[in-house]
Amino acid sequence: MAYSFNEILEILEDYKQQATKEYIRLKTTNKKEKASKNLEELRHEHLKQLFPIKKNDPIMGEIVLSGGDEKVLKTARKSFKNLAIGDYTQTKAHLKQVGKDIVKRGTDDLKKLYAEKRSSKNEKEFLDFLSLLLKTEAEILKEDEKRAKMRFGNIDINIPSTQEKEEIYNNFIKEQKQQNIKISQLEEEYLSNYCSYTKQDLENSKTEATKTRKVINILTDLLANNKQYLASDITLNKCIEVINIIPKIPVKVGNIRGSYSFYEQYIKSPNETKENLRSIKTINGDLRRFNRYIGFLVLKEFLTAKEEQQLRELIPTQKRILRSEVKNNKIKGEEKKVAWKDEMLEEIFSFTKNNYYKIILNKLKKIETFKKEKDILIARFYAPLLMFFTGSRLAEVVQLKVSDCEIRIKDKEEQLFLYIEANEQKGSKTQTSKRILYVHSFLSYDLNLINYVKKAQLEKREYLFNTKKEDEDIISKAFNRYKDSYVKKYLSKEDEFFNTDYTMYCFRHTFKTHMLNLGLSETLINEYQGHKDEKTEVIRGYFTVNSEIIQNIERFEKHHQISVNWDNFIELSKSIIRI
Repeated sequence: MAYSFNEILEILEDYKQQATKEYIRLKTTNKKEKASKNLEELRHEHLKQLFPIKKNDPIMGEIVLSGGDEKVLKTARKSFKNLAIGDYTQTKAHLKQVGKDIVKRGTDDLKKLYAEKRSSKNEKEFLDFLSLLLKTEAEILKEDEKRAKMRFGNIDINIPSTQEKEEIYNNFIKEQKQQNIKISQLEEEYLSNYCSYTKQDLENSKTEATKTRKVINILTDLLANNKQYLASDITLNKCIEVINIIPKIPVKVGNIRGSYSFYEQYIKSPNETKENLRSIKTINGDLRRFNRYIGFLVLKEFLTAKEEQQLRELIPTQKRILRSEVKNNKIKGEEKKVAWKDEMLEEIFSFTKNNYYKIILNKLKKIETFKKEKDILIARFYAPLLMFFTGSRLAEVVQLKVSDCEIRIKDKEEQLFLYIEANEQKGSKTQTSKRILYVHSFLSYDLNLINYVKKAQLEKREYLFNTKKEDEDIISKAFNRYKDSYVKKYLSKEDEFFNTDYTMYCFRHTFKTHMLNLGLSETLINEYQGHKDEKTEVIRGYFTVNSEIIQNIERFEKHHQISVNWDNFIELSKSIIRI
């Protein structure tokens, strides 16, 4: 039987209540009663053997003090306290032996609980239980001391009332829960209750929730590395260590599967060079997240107000050091997002070996083998193209519903429009994101997106690509997997100087840069892309598309200015419609 933490506390409290009952030796004819011993008597016999303190008595000469003597009780209580709160590496053997002896003279429920914990393969859990047991025993000895003083001393003793006893018990339970809560439980409470993050938030690697969890996991992993798993193991020095680790965490490289531990990556490479460290913007964001966690730890009384003040003074100091290191070229400044270079676009939209689109083509050719991946493969095909031709965000593409797509007839020609909602779940950050996009005819007709929309309407799908929010991360990772092949060889000294970061987001910048080169106003492009424009924010309404906008979007010709064989894309888009 596995015991819950509350059940363990109840058994220990029941043992305490039974053990503190005063034993009075009475004459009896009952042989069974003569043979039986009260818990108090058994305890005092044990203490006499464990702490044989000698004393000269005027009548009897040298004697060994009874286990109920005040001096023995005080010595025992101090010793048990040291065992209960000491380092397990030093106390383990003694803790096990003394704990075993206490249980022998304990209640039946305590013996059953001990047997279950002893059989556990988790030694740390067993030692934690013994520590609790010794703390309980120390509480019992405190009651014994009071009783000894009342019997033989000349000090006035205040005997607690029933209400005071109940308050003492409740405080004991609260203290034990506080001291024995696992740090994983504390994390869960912080993320779910304090920050109000949902399970869905924590499953998406791009959300603030996931970023926060990675940061507070540094403290958890740091403690676990020292074989410490309780929230009570959190100290000021450990928190200081986390603040010092955050700037030294290497940037994530390659296709790392599963969970990504900041602390593990730091341990592997604690002295990375500037090229492999994260930007100052990212580091400052993580320091801010840990700063908030510190406030929670103070609220839960795992850190004091004075310790909080020390940590809050350290974080601005760390930020000043970071700014200095940016100036001295020791760490990266803010990453600069730019448009793709023509050579990079040519690499991206090629079908060379192990290229992003070559992999999609190969899998779609063997669709029976990759049937389960069909929807995500199609989303991977169209996502960069939609971002390239409309300047939209990846999240907006992934969250696009069939009902967000409208086909209009203009001069006997079909035109495709996309309705982008101002919804953070759909990747739109502000109300300025609510807009209507016209889809360039090359993407609508030549690359068959309009036919794909019609197919989705006939199939009565909810989402255009049958994608979920978390698929944004899958598409982004798949794209970045091959990024080095079309980025590294074209990086210039200027890119390194400005800390340029090439990601899928660069398609938005490519669209904007090209439209600016065509003579469109930046304000108009910002509105079309759903960017916040401070100059027009007060007077503007929702952005709509008119014939002039459509004509200007049709002027987009970047795809013809780069050396790409679009016939491959046209054929692949036709095969997608047939799947």
